[in-house]
Amino acid sequence: MAMLESRNGNYRVIFRFGGRRHTKSLRTSNARAASVALARLEDNLRRLELGTLELPDDVNVGAFLLSDGKQKKKQRKLGPRTVGELLQGFLDQIPDNAVEASTIQSFDIHIRHLKRILGKSLLLGQIDLPQLQRYANKRATEKGIRGRTLSPATIKKEIVTLNTAWRWGMRSGYVERPLPKTGIRMPKGVEKPPFQTYAGIERRVARGGLTEAQQFDLWDCLFLTTDDVSAVLDHVLASLRLGGDFITPLHGIYLGLVLGRITSLVTSCGALKE
Repeated sequence: MAMLESRNGNYRVIFRFGGRRHTKSLRTSNARAASVALARLEDNLRRLELGTLELPDDVNVGAFLLSDGKQKKKQRKLGPRTVGELLQGFLDQIPDNAVEASTIQSFDIHIRHLKRILGKSLLLGQIDLPQLQRYANKRATEKGIRGRTLSPATIKKEIVTLNTAWRWGMRSGYVERPLPKTGIRMPKGVEKPPFQTYAGIERRVARGGLTEAQQFDLWDCLFLTTDDVSAVLDHVLASLRLGGDFITPLHGIYLGLVLGRITSLVTSCGALKE
């Protein structure tokens, strides 16, 4: 069922299809012309419901029915169609000196793994959440550092790189939907040990039985006491004095403020622990 409505002197048609209310401006103030357009839309709507007319994806339903089914889906801009083409196109469009060389290097590493596991010839339209989950699962079994498998943080960074390239593709009109990454489950990471003092870590390492990775985790959670901080700062200041005129008075003032703030924070943390 469809009906006409006059608004601001022009007619529009109102109808329901697929459980939704649709409207379409007829861009005419002539009642006879509007009635002819309404009859055409109702006829094509019946054809659509009978299955003798097929509605393409991503078209305006009203415009499609008024055109007797001749309006087709908008053509996607010519550009990348596969994962490999999208990722390479993203890299190629980055201007020289726009980002740090280390960032480009990280992109290169991530993209190499994305192409290897997803497949550089995988069509962009075939990428879905299960595909991305399989990627994360596969990477989680591969070698990381210090004898461990790859960390969840690294896998997340690779997905972020893919999403960055994907967003560029959307802005450029090469893809029409966001990357379906919501819901990817990452592997559980290694739980970090509690913070410990330098002496405590040395005692634990001396007892033995720790792998290189476990020792690294301990040192990564080092808690410096106020005496430790003072010793470090004395060493830093002594080293800076050896540099002669390299450190200007302004540098010295700034360094003093930073080191004072560090000492204050460490002292506060120590008071809280006590």
